[in-house]
Amino acid sequence: MLRGVGRDFVGSGGEVGWIRFITIQRDSPRPSQSALRHQGKSRMNASVRKLIAVALTCSAGVASASLINTTTMPYSGSWAPFSDTNTATYGQTFKSGADTVLDSFTLYLDHASRTVDFKAYVYAWNGSKAVGQALYSSDVQHFSGTQITGFTFNTGGLQLNSSLRYVAFLSTSGIAGGEDGSANMPNSGSFGSNPYADGDFVYFNNGDNFNALTTNAWDMTGGQGDVWFQASFSGAALAARVAAIPEPATMGLTAAALGAVALVRRRRNAA
Repeated sequence: MLRGVGRDFVGSGGEVGWIRFITIQRDSPRPSQSALRHQGKSRMNASVRKLIAVALTCSAGVASASLINTTTMPYSGSWAPFSDTNTATYGQTFKSGADTVLDSFTLYLDHASRTVDFKAYVYAWNGSKAVGQALYSSDVQHFSGTQITGFTFNTGGLQLNSSLRYVAFLSTSGIAGGEDGSANMPNSGSFGSNPYADGDFVYFNNGDNFNALTTNAWDMTGGQGDVWFQASFSGAALAARVAAIPEPATMGLTAAALGAVALVRRRRNAA
């Protein structure tokens, strides 16, 4: 359609005139039904994406985690020999901290003379020896390499007590028909340093007497620093704060997000 706008003007000789500007303005076409459906779907898809993002963000916030890692210190040497005929048990004491679920731990060996057979364990620690029953024990492991090698053990989520100390160790004791090779355990930093304040390297010359681990004081119970050790924990602290809620917020958000996705799909199919 045409629209006119009139304006007065004064000429160079003082005369007064009037001018009309003509502009052309087209009426906007009405959107089609398919365009309206597309706009609605786009807006709903954006809302669903935002809802899913919120749900995922909240669920990630519920799971906290912490890590003990003494491998960041430079390698300066090893403790040796680790074998069933010499020092049969090498390990590291530790505390859990606020996150009390031990998910996994890693101990390291290097420079094997021949194949060494061993198992990994976690026990409570009273300052001089392991106490109680094994909280975790692995299958038999084998090592025959010459390079530093980490052995990681997944505990399946071992609940610990933040007020207690524990010991994670490797032992050749009690393995029937095990190889008689030996290996070293890498030290963390310089000998006698203390990169990890809540634990120590420990060992026991217990030979093939596995029961002695919980009945006799170990030969080394601390004061010589740490070995290469990692432990991964998941948190109970934040999870406890939402435990009293009948339906966890993250489950509700996730359900809402999935429900919204299903709704979008139904409307899209109907269209």
